[in-house]
Amino acid sequence: MESIGEPHFYTYAIIPIDKKSESILTDAIWTQEGAVEDSIITGLYGFVEKEKFLNLTNFLESFSQEYGLTGLNKEALKAGERNFSNEYYIVGIRDNDPFQNVIELYFENPNRTREEWRSILNVDAINPSAIRIAIELYIANQEGEPNQEVFEKLLREIEDLDNIPKGLYAISMHDNFIHREKAIGHKENTLSNDSLLKE
Repeated sequence: MESIGEPHFYTYAIIPIDKKSESILTDAIWTQEGAVEDSIITGLYGFVEKEKFLNLTNFLESFSQEYGLTGLNKEALKAGERNFSNEYYIVGIRDNDPFQNVIELYFENPNRTREEWRSILNVDAINPSAIRIAIELYIANQEGEPNQEVFEKLLREIEDLDNIPKGLYAISMHDNFIHREKAIGHKENTLSNDSLLKE
């Protein structure tokens, strides 16, 4: 499911259907614990840090064009849509404790302005390790393999970037093939680093 308007995020719910009557069992709808809350938090984070995420996206787009990389295509993106994400990255929450009041306030009134959410979220006070930004890049050429030199350059450039979102960055470079249902590309030849902290 995709949120309407801002903040923008993806989440999911299990919606049971009675096959005989072809009706939705609205009293039996459920979701995995914390899934909706994480999606809301990452959506709000993306909303208040919009320019920084745009800077990150622009960098990844430019780097990908220069080195023959790509993000997920639209078909794969639909299979893996969750939280605040795009073709290059997905944002996740590693520690919900700092965000409990944010969730309560969202359910009270989700239509606050960006400035109001910025004040509520107080990004400066958030420990960057509470937020995970997983970057997934793929070799554009179907025959290509992840390149260690290009991967290390990607890590260095992200480490040196200013004005991108704070968080614990997990960066992966895959070949061109992904699992169709799971929309992931992790294999033995994947290059990855999950310890780049941006404050």
